[in-house]
Amino acid sequence: MDTQQEWRGSPEDLELFKKLLTAPQMFLIDERPRRDLAIVYLTRGIIKKSIIKRYQPRQWLEEFYYMIDGDHFGSINSMRFESIADMVKTFVKRGFTHVEF
Repeated sequence: MDTQQEWRGSPEDLELFKKLLTAPQMFLIDERPRRDLAIVYLTRGIIKKSIIKRYQPRQWLEEFYYMIDGDHFGSINSMRFESIADMVKTFVKRGFTHVEF
């Protein structure tokens, strides 16, 4: 979605993410209030962000899933997760390094 040259977020956020994500395949979950839930990651020296979507298969049920849409994630794209923790575990199993945020 975003490259360093096209970063649409605040410059302060970009600087913070650059400090936290120092090696390829590092990621963090941005769960700050009043912002879209997102995964922020470093790939090929570029900080990128993908929105984490909530998917509710049936409106009358309370259950929902988390999903990611992003070209970078291969088979993880559109995979349903019951929680953010499950999503993080899957990324770590696939060789990504989770950074607490």
